[in-house]
Amino acid sequence: QKLLESSQDSDSVEELVQSIKSDIAPPEKVYVSTPKGRVFELPQGATVVDFAYAVHTKIGHKMVGAKINGRIASLESKVNTGDIVEILTSSDEDKAPNRDWLKIAATNQAKSKIRSWFKKERREENIIQGRLEAERELRRTFIRLEPKELEELLLKVIERKNFPLIEDFYAAIGYGGVSMQKYLPRLREEYQRLIRAQQEELPAEYKKITSDKGVVVEGIDNCLIKFAQCCHPLPGDEIVGYITRGSGLTIHKLGCVNVPKELSASPEPDRWLCARWAAARKAEYVGALTIHTVDRTGMAAFIAQWFYGNHIDISSLSLITQKEEGTATIFVGIGVSGRDHLESVLHRLRQIDGVISVRMDW
Repeated sequence: QKLLESSQDSDSVEELVQSIKSDIAPPEKVYVSTPKGRVFELPQGATVVDFAYAVHTKIGHKMVGAKINGRIASLESKVNTGDIVEILTSSDEDKAPNRDWLKIAATNQAKSKIRSWFKKERREENIIQGRLEAERELRRTFIRLEPKELEELLLKVIERKNFPLIEDFYAAIGYGGVSMQKYLPRLREEYQRLIRAQQEELPAEYKKITSDKGVVVEGIDNCLIKFAQCCHPLPGDEIVGYITRGSGLTIHKLGCVNVPKELSASPEPDRWLCARWAAARKAEYVGALTIHTVDRTGMAAFIAQWFYGNHIDISSLSLITQKEEGTATIFVGIGVSGRDHLESVLHRLRQIDGVISVRMDW
């Protein structure tokens, strides 16, 4: 309190700074001033973002940069006792906080104000971000279900009184109001219960197919199966299996450069086995798309919404803009059911206004 009151008795900012430095301040606190001499107490480790929101919520929201002691500083910069911090703001009415600031801010006050803005102003964006984060966490813990089954599982676990709709839950994750970590233990428990129930209902043949990733191999009941990275086979391709020592069975496309044209005349013909796709199996095969677009506000969100509208699972999504060229590159991981499904997705993406090119980057 003494340090804060000293600002009223100082004739200049420089005099105030010297006064603060000469006093004994609590080691867990820092005292930082504006160029006009207003002093703010912040916890040690606070950043420029924390200082901006301590000055005023609108200052924080409109922030585009900062100066510490007259020098340009990054928003991640930590402030120290005696620093004079000037927050640079934008006059643009559309200027808004950045989600990454939640990772930079150290104080609950700043984080709360950032979350509050996103909660009120960006619901649709929050839903998309939240859905992506939820699905990423679920995949990380090997919880994989069809979209409808996944929604039913989530609604069973989350508190319905707080989230009447699944969109409310996704929005809360998107603006940082809740964390998926809180729900993962219960989700894993319910998921295991659901899988056990489904396995009890399935015929033995279907169970065997499920364990073999949707591939039926002649003469093999159960073994480790993986797909070759040289040719990336998908349902719809003609395939063949190759016994790899110590690694189970590798599935190749029949026309792969690593598959002999005459299997019976190959050096080890016994290691090649006939294989086919299981008709009853509805599997998901993950690949990465690179989408080159015009640099337009909301383009990435539109593309993400397009995938959800077409019931295509997204495992990841990121964006890089090329400002000088007026273009952007969107990297997105998706799940497809086969070769025909993949070709259909690529074709439809290329028809979207603003999409320049699309390619698959396994």
